[in-house]
Amino acid sequence: MNKAIKAWLDANVWDGEDRSNSVDWAKFSPNDLQELVEECMADIGPKWVSVDDAMPDCEYEHTEWDHCGGLCNFDGDVSQSVEITDGHSWARGHYKDDGTWTIYDSAHDFLIVDPDKITHWMPMIKLPG
Repeated sequence: MNKAIKAWLDANVWDGEDRSNSVDWAKFSPNDLQELVEECMADIGPKWVSVDDAMPDCEYEHTEWDHCGGLCNFDGDVSQSVEITDGHSWARGHYKDDGTWTIYDSAHDFLIVDPDKITHWMPMIKLPG
């Protein structure tokens, strides 16, 4: 993780110049440092969010067809695809504005999560480039 943070700082704060070992961090206000860390961590990768703290935003319109072309019984808004876990296994799916989850089918045991036991979710990772 330290290498990822250093690479992000080099690319986004110091324009590629390696000044990370000679920075006077005392010159940054606590708010500036917090914003810098939040931007860095947001770019480096997503974080797990407890379902007790927040649910994914349902900002995408869902049609009457699911991803496989079958008829879907839900007609409303859904979140973007997210990673989900019950604390033991993980899967991918999306959250619906009716308070339920759609979990994408998988042939792998470790990608099976009971939608009633989801404890955390996180955004999908950003693709490179």
